[in-house]
Amino acid sequence: MLASFKAAIGHPILPGLAAIGKFDGKHPALACGTNGNRVFVYSPHNRAEDAKVEVRFLNINRELRTLTAGRLDPGKDTDILLVGSTTNILAYDVEENKDVYFQEIPDGVSSVAVGQVEGTTSALCMVGGNCSIQGFDHEVKSPALSVIVIIRSSPN
Repeated sequence: MLASFKAAIGHPILPGLAAIGKFDGKHPALACGTNGNRVFVYSPHNRAEDAKVEVRFLNINRELRTLTAGRLDPGKDTDILLVGSTTNILAYDVEENKDVYFQEIPDGVSSVAVGQVEGTTSALCMVGGNCSIQGFDHEVKSPALSVIVIIRSSPN
């Protein structure tokens, strides 16, 4: 297998913390978790005035657990960056440099995915915790979907 693209970003990427999204609605960009609970967004299509490739940093200030990107708002063509920390989910608009929402997840955040669930009208941010799955839309007024898993164990 031959590489078709190489880039020297100069920052370590933490295992399992990488996502690709079209944050400007047109070009793919790479978002990765790095040291110091920070996320960098590498946008090879956006070049600064000095012709260097643009790398932006987001200081999360919480332990990073998961990172994904997806289109949540049906009225926009841009992807939202979803950052899961130990007990919170941050939906961040990279292009507008602002939080879409910051939601506490008391059960903890183990995984995050974006997709449409049957019976819903738009995509949801699905957050998996220790014993529950919650789905939030782009307005996050309340969980649009909530599933509680009860684990019973019996002695052998």
